Amino acid sequence: MTEEKYTINRYKRIVFYMVMVMLLLAFLLGQCICPSERETVTEESITYTGAFF
Repeated sequence: MTEEKYTINRYKRIVFYMVMVMLLLAFLLGQCICPSERETVTEESITYTGAFF
């Protein structure tokens, strides 16, 4: 019984680490393919088109 329980926990742990590694690789690959093109926000770049009351 203890041997079977150990193998189930071991299998779950291996699957968990594989999923985490795949998510990390997907994130890094996404950053290489499509890097975020954020520009720094300055007071001149902020525009307000609404009406002031």
